[in-house]
Amino acid sequence: MRAIALVAVLSACHVGDQTADAGAVSNLDVSAYPSRMNPGSKDGTVIVMGGAEGCHNIPADVAVPGLMAAIDKSEPASCERLSDPVWQTCRFGEVYAKADKSDCICRIAGKEPKAMSCPKDVTK
Repeated sequence: MRAIALVAVLSACHVGDQTADAGAVSNLDVSAYPSRMNPGSKDGTVIVMGGAEGCHNIPADVAVPGLMAAIDKSEPASCERLSDPVWQTCRFGEVYAKADKSDCICRIAGKEPKAMSCPKDVTK
């Protein structure tokens, strides 16, 4: 029953957070953004910003289309490494940057990538 409730919360947050696609860019060349900025760990997981329930560890090899399913099955993670408020603009997604870290995009499964500011801790 707890798993069903968590899926319901994640789904509700996902829908609520994604109703406005401000900054979405059609036909964006995502290959120009090769660097995933979400922090990772040595155990092969990556931290993504979730909804009201916080952050999640997901396997680093999960492609963007499979991200929501991975979040649904994930364990909660500390949001400490995602403290820059910019991370809030990419809930349930991954942040990718250009090689020089001058520009970032948010990639969310089923959505057009959207332009966003790069997190400060990445551009230091």
